[in-house]
Amino acid sequence: DILESFKEIIKDIPKMKLPKGTRRAYVTRTGIAAEITTFDAHFGKLANELETGYRNYDLNIAVQDYKYANQENLDLIAPHKPEKIFYIVGQDMYHIDNLAGHTTGGQHTLDVDGRLPKVHRKLFSITRDNIYECTKVAPVEVIWIPGNHDYMASNMLTFALEQHFKDDQRVTVDLGDNQRKARLWGTLLVGWTHRIVGRHNTWGNELAQAFPELWGKSKFREWHHGDQHKKQDVKAWPI
Repeated sequence: DILESFKEIIKDIPKMKLPKGTRRAYVTRTGIAAEITTFDAHFGKLANELETGYRNYDLNIAVQDYKYANQENLDLIAPHKPEKIFYIVGQDMYHIDNLAGHTTGGQHTLDVDGRLPKVHRKLFSITRDNIYECTKVAPVEVIWIPGNHDYMASNMLTFALEQHFKDDQRVTVDLGDNQRKARLWGTLLVGWTHRIVGRHNTWGNELAQAFPELWGKSKFREWHHGDQHKKQDVKAWPI
């Protein structure tokens, strides 16, 4: 009788269609964390393939690319059953930071979609939905790391996400004013920033100076940064 009553209770609960990969309930103490950082999405940018020699780009293409990247990452992540997902917001998600069509500190007017409220709404919606997809795999910590194109825009986006998820125990948001942030996971220290200048052999010093306590507890250290629009792994050995 009890089992039959349960059938009546759950019969109207909608089924959740899980994406590809092994998605299952949260598993703790795997020792694994995951990171999703879609660098330099530049929402709002307009580009013509005939001009760039590469491809067209607009708001709708950006949304499709951003969603695709998130799903592909989750398909790779899910089988490893992470305890936590770090979701980075910023990193030049927006192409411009004001109505003049300029970046945060720039003066050049860029080729952009002038419907800025629509750009904001689209970017909030796709980021919100991506985070919800991540919560199907593990709890999520959203971390704001502004880029040189989108300091204020990405700050307000992260604030909106913070308010949206404030009652969701699966999601926390770090909107701290420091443009560089870091987390220690086991003995691995990961620092996030958008741009690093200078020679590679000085980068470790910057991480140590910015986060000395975490540095002292770590054995392995990494900077994850965007800005250069290319994929590159650099090993820097102390001198």
